[in-house]
Amino acid sequence: MAYQIRYSLDPQTLLSVVSLAGTRQQLVINPRALTRILGGIRPAVLGTWTVTPAQAIDIGFIVPPVETEATAYEHAVSA
Repeated sequence: MAYQIRYSLDPQTLLSVVSLAGTRQQLVINPRALTRILGGIRPAVLGTWTVTPAQAIDIGFIVPPVETEATAYEHAVSA
């Protein structure tokens, strides 16, 4: 599963304001840290990016656990 983030560079603080699409989560992160998490690709001043769940967690977002097929089966079969 992939997540979409939106980001912009605040001109006064020079920090990236990042939000997770589909949620109300928004946070501020150092642009260099964001570049490191995104794999060394420096994002533009404003834009969107598709990230993995691990990257979303590294940025600081709270994401729901990924339900695997085995987990879904365990919930469906009760003892």
